[in-house]
Amino acid sequence: MVFLSVYSCSSRDKKHNGPASPELLYLDYQLNAEAGDDKLTLKFRFLDEEDGDVFSLPAGAGLFLDGEELQADSTKGSGVFYEVHKEMETFAGIHEVELRNQGKTLLTDHFSFRPIRPVYDIPDTIDRGDLLLELEGLEPEDYIRTTATDTAFYNPGVNRLDTIKNGQYFLAANELGKLHSGPVQLLLQREWELYLEGENGPRGKKSLNFLLKKEIYLR
Repeated sequence: MVFLSVYSCSSRDKKHNGPASPELLYLDYQLNAEAGDDKLTLKFRFLDEEDGDVFSLPAGAGLFLDGEELQADSTKGSGVFYEVHKEMETFAGIHEVELRNQGKTLLTDHFSFRPIRPVYDIPDTIDRGDLLLELEGLEPEDYIRTTATDTAFYNPGVNRLDTIKNGQYFLAANELGKLHSGPVQLLLQREWELYLEGENGPRGKKSLNFLLKKEIYLR
């Protein structure tokens, strides 16, 4: 399991190619969700390698989510992709992604989704003491990146990655001391990147991202 604070593609230009043998393709997919939204987004692509060129599936091959075949879409800029939107509240649980060709399963992967939310509402106004939050929807040991910015032009604010155990989030008073009094944008981001292992090494990569955003007033 690999944690990355930023998920991005290679900076080199991508080529958009036609169908390729499914056995040789690399599945890259992302889940993006934000607290307060009704729906989350899942986007899938097939590449020739990690951060490689985009390919489509040939006739007879298909990508399935929880047993339902997904329909391909494409744009000139990104090539072929599969994108679905799901109701966040009803999507909680374990899900299956499957690549099939001519009725044969070539790759199966599972992922779990749970919305992340504070057990108690984050206060609209906070003082410069330690900030303690209890979060649900996390693993017993998880990771949260905190980004906090104020309205000062030259202030870099707070940007740190912390281990969260049993949902207990802690931001020390000295971190809040880096911020000016007034409106503060607080972002709590959980971003996991994991490889899909095949017989001869990675067959794909998945990125599971959840954002919790709150504007607070710091006194």
